[in-house]
Amino acid sequence: MTRMRFGHVVLSLLLLATASARADYLEVRRSTAIRAEPQAEAEVLARPAIGTHLLLFTATQTPDGYYRVRIPASFHARRATGYVHRSRVRGFPGDPPDSPEEPPDSDDEEQPAPAPSLPAPPEPPVAPPAPTTNDVVYGGVPVNGSTEYPVTILDKGHFVIGYSEDFKNPAWVFYSIGPIQELRAHPRPSSFATDGETTSQVKHGDYTNSGYSRGHMAPNFAMGSRFGAEGARSTFVMSNVTPQYQSFNDGQWGDLEEWIAGRKPPNATAETFIKGWADVYERVWVVAGPLFEDDLEPLEAGVAVPSSFFCIVVDEEQGQPRAMAFIMPHVDQRIANITQYLTTIDNIESRSGFDFFSTLPDDVESPLESGRSARLWDLPVHPH
Repeated sequence: MTRMRFGHVVLSLLLLATASARADYLEVRRSTAIRAEPQAEAEVLARPAIGTHLLLFTATQTPDGYYRVRIPASFHARRATGYVHRSRVRGFPGDPPDSPEEPPDSDDEEQPAPAPSLPAPPEPPVAPPAPTTNDVVYGGVPVNGSTEYPVTILDKGHFVIGYSEDFKNPAWVFYSIGPIQELRAHPRPSSFATDGETTSQVKHGDYTNSGYSRGHMAPNFAMGSRFGAEGARSTFVMSNVTPQYQSFNDGQWGDLEEWIAGRKPPNATAETFIKGWADVYERVWVVAGPLFEDDLEPLEAGVAVPSSFFCIVVDEEQGQPRAMAFIMPHVDQRIANITQYLTTIDNIESRSGFDFFSTLPDDVESPLESGRSARLWDLPVHPH
């Protein structure tokens, strides 16, 4: 069965290449903005009303689901084209019913917009560029509902961290993996690196003799088996770890990581490797992190100790997402049955303060987040 990332599903809109071609168009269905770049924080060029028809500049979407469109001259925008998100529009073939202006002669060059008859309003300040998340993040970077505890986005290439300087922990880590690429064991560095992008500058030694292990959020095996030695090495940074009891790390949390990425028995070969969801279902997206709901004693260096951990796993079937969500109490014991920790994304959002998958259309996001999986997704062999 072919599986595709939801953000990469493309409307079947064809731009004909001859002079007699009829351009396809979009109709604005929800309140939206046309932006200078294909990202939510980019400068707003125009705000078309619901029902406005926009000619496509190119028929394909960007990886984050934006269409490049021609901005009608009536908006007096400073540019002739901009970007609108697919969740706000609907595509139609042929000419729009209101017969819009003819497009510029060349698709390769921007045409200057007509000078406005009235002074243009002051432009809003340009926001800093969004992090480069590529295919790592699904449904948008989690939106922080708290102004008291901000997070800093750290793009690590194969995974993205939302880091809390207040808790000196990752608030969440997002990664995506497909089938295993190599079984080679990669050397572990002698210590975890301090992340120079953080202000808290948590060190490897801050965990030493604390009673807690350094628990990866983007797992070493998942990254190394998909992205090689560089991927494995990238996980050994202090912004990617949080205090975990070793029995929890080796136990239920480690079991969940094996269900996701598979398990490599000693001296494993391609035939004996035990597949995870990423192998069987071709690609999964994972966001995981700690919850700080109890007033636990922090480490001496001020690193907060989580009371629970959450994890959300997303898969797609024919472009439609499904998800499993977990909340595991952080206890100093190994518990075998992780099914008991299944919950809803809504519950995780309520307890964490983050809005996940906010760029998905509402009719997709709502059932995805309110549904609770009754069991773990199938695998040919259970990993643990």
